[in-house]
Amino acid sequence: MLKPISAEAFYRRAAFLPLVLPVLAAGLVTLMNVSGIADRPGSIAVADLAGFIAIAGVVGIAPYGLWAVIAVAFTNPTTERDYRRMSWFAPGFIAFPFGLLLGLLELGRAPLGSAIKTFTTFGILALGVGYAYAVVVNLGLLIAKRMRCVQ
Repeated sequence: MLKPISAEAFYRRAAFLPLVLPVLAAGLVTLMNVSGIADRPGSIAVADLAGFIAIAGVVGIAPYGLWAVIAVAFTNPTTERDYRRMSWFAPGFIAFPFGLLLGLLELGRAPLGSAIKTFTTFGILALGVGYAYAVVVNLGLLIAKRMRCVQ
């Protein structure tokens, strides 16, 4: 049996999930398309979800990387509570600059109303994806603790 890891180590490893999961999803989409499974009626939803995760990872890598650099530079989490708090705050810190950047890019070629709509649409989308990751990580920690894989 493997030696249990600490909750802090679990959170540090889970920080790579937004980087690893889109790569795995892109691999799944590629595999499904090459094998012809993606065209079957039952597989379309899986292929669409995996494609969304892959695209979200490609688009979200810059804001997530910026947040990670800021988090490492200005915070020093030491307890499980600190890491948990960071996991719940991260989506807000990532979504606002992401939506703002896309809104400003839209402002260069469209009226203000369109830029505001872009900001809110993609900001809310980024919040949803970010909180989905936070739920997966914290639920994974709870399950790992119940299975005694995490102390």
